Amino acid sequence: MRRGDHRAINVRFFISNPGGTYDPVELLNLDMINAAVAPGVSDLVYENVRSNDHQAYRVVSRHFDPQNMRIGIMVKKVKAVDNSPFL
Repeated sequence: MRRGDHRAINVRFFISNPGGTYDPVELLNLDMINAAVAPGVSDLVYENVRSNDHQAYRVVSRHFDPQNMRIGIMVKKVKAVDNSPFL
């Protein structure tokens, strides 16, 4: 990417699914299309924050595809999140 080129990136979220048909499995509800930033390792991301069945995930690794401007993020489920402004 040239200096000053600030095109958006696509961020895709995945969770491990050992023994499943697909491993890892993409979490489509978390995908960020045309994002300006991507969560870092150990950050928390949330799914369904406005419903009672909300779920929090912790980022465990990030994988970059610079040619296609994509970032794949591996997450794991978090059972309880203390002091979160979202939950």
